[in-house]
Amino acid sequence: MGHADWIDDAADTSRLGLQKAQSAARRGLDHLADGVSEARDAVAPVLRNMRSGVSQVRERTVGYVRDEPVRSALVAVAVGTLVFALWHLLSSRSNSR
Repeated sequence: MGHADWIDDAADTSRLGLQKAQSAARRGLDHLADGVSEARDAVAPVLRNMRSGVSQVRERTVGYVRDEPVRSALVAVAVGTLVFALWHLLSSRSNSR
């Protein structure tokens, strides 16, 4: 067996190895795509339910604001003040480090 035969055998072995690696990569990508598809199908009903729930909450909130505008404004001011106070407290703690 000469050098040329050895080089041809090495090239054939390399090609076979690359083909096996490509095949394994394709199978892995197919498996991943199947998993993503299954996850999307499983999550779709949950997302529909969440959208429905958010829509109901939004409708109730709009109705409450329409029925109780002064109380709604006072609640909004109170929540805004609380958020500002928490933000101020946390930012002053991070600046003191």
